[in-house]
Amino acid sequence: MTTNHFENDFKTLPEPAAGPLRCNGAIFKSLLPQTWAALWLMCFLAFSVNAAAQETADALPQPLEQLRIGGMAEREQAIEQLGEDSRNLKLLQALQDGQLMDWKAESRLVIAGESAKGYKLRDPFDGKAVLADVERDAVGKLNLTNKLRSVLRKAVGGLQLNADSADMRLEAVNAIAKDADDKALQMLRKRLEKERDTSVLAAIQEALWLQDIDSDDKPARLAAIEALKNIDNQSAYNRLRELAEADAEADPEVAA
Repeated sequence: MTTNHFENDFKTLPEPAAGPLRCNGAIFKSLLPQTWAALWLMCFLAFSVNAAAQETADALPQPLEQLRIGGMAEREQAIEQLGEDSRNLKLLQALQDGQLMDWKAESRLVIAGESAKGYKLRDPFDGKAVLADVERDAVGKLNLTNKLRSVLRKAVGGLQLNADSADMRLEAVNAIAKDADDKALQMLRKRLEKERDTSVLAAIQEALWLQDIDSDDKPARLAAIEALKNIDNQSAYNRLRELAEADAEADPEVAA
């Protein structure tokens, strides 16, 4: 049988002097389970982080690609989908401001800000991380129809309605009120239930009254008209004047 020289040599080695650095076989064996557990935990955490990052990456490309290269119907769908997540607010605001562009070399969306060279490109989600400084022809602008701008305005407004800043919520209400549909009105009514800022509350209520003027519910129309008469606001005044002049309903009670 072959002699294990390494084992014999190891046996002949003197034990280390007593002290904090001494390590005998028993101590080494006792540390093995802890070492393996730590290694296993590190691997598990690394896998979890990578899996979460991959999940996020897999969830984003579809609406982003639709927004980047899709037709108008696909872009509308993408805007509505992105508008469901507050993390996309900066991206949608950049699109609204005409700063969200297609980085041709990388086939991806970026926020493009003016620079001496052309455009300084930033990450579309945080707007901070600088990706490159490129010439103007390195990016392409995204075309938006009036319909898409309306959808975008509502998407941004819907996200801003839940912002911490009362000024931002007020801005959102005013933007939504300009082109309110059933979905927008539903958002405003939902926000009305929990809003505490008086200025935002007043703006939401006024927007709802302006819509109620055209309601099929006659008591709701009359209540809206009476409420708007007491508001010192140009929009309310103009709308009431239009209603009185048109008298479309031929209803003396409403036109009074």
